Formats: sequence, C-alpha cells, structure tokens
Amino acid sequence: MKLEGKVAVIVGGEGPLGRAVTHKLLSEGAKIVIAWNSAEEWAEARKLISSDQLDRVMDIKIDATQEEQVQGLMKKAKDEFGSIDILLPMVGLFHAGELIWEADVALFEKLINLNLKTVFLACKHGIK
Repeated sequence: MKLEGKVAVIVGGEGPLGRAVTHKLLSEGAKIVIAWNSAEEWAEARKLISSDQLDRVMDIKIDATQEEQVQGLMKKAKDEFGSIDILLPMVGLFHAGELIWEADVALFEKLINLNLKTVFLACKHGIK
C-alpha cells in the first residue's frame, strides 16, 4: 500500500471526481478527511466506502467558500490524524451557456468563489 499512513484532505469529495479519488486513495491505504456540502451527493458517495475502510475516513459538512469553516476543517483533520500529507481542493462548478456579454456578474462571482476562492482557502489553511 503506497499511501499507508498518509493523510489526505479532499475538499469537495462528494462529487464524481471526489468519489473516484477517494476510492483510489483508500485502496492505497491513505486516511482521508472528506469535506462535503451536498447532503444528497454525499449520501451517494458514502455508500461507495466499504465498512472495512471507515476507520480511515472522517467526513465534515462545510461551505468551502467560508474561511472559518475551511480553517476548522484543517484543524479537525490535523487533530484527528496528526498531519495533512495530501491536499485536494476539488470544489468546482462548470457553466456553459450564454455569451460573455450576456452573462450576469452574479454568475461570474459564483464561479470565482467556487473555482478559485475554495482552492485559495484550502491551500492557505491546509499548507500551514
């Protein structure tokens, strides 16, 4: 097991990509902290984790655009497992549709918050 003893934090781990990464990391022996926001998606993702892997998984519901919640996530990960060896900020949103001159600023701000701010906050508090 290549990652035995390593700790991974996956921010946005409930989506399809997060599920695949979780499966791979667990199969390699890693301990994982999964931050999720969508209860419906997390319920589906949770079903894919086998019972013999549960002792290596901690999950936390957060809004990854809120600094204090991301900071708390990283603290809980370090308190529970001792360190963070792998940080995967995977929150994201894709939007295709109207032309840029037809797009609403609110959509732009939402995309920036979900695709960039979440990475910044995860790195800021996870790398310390």
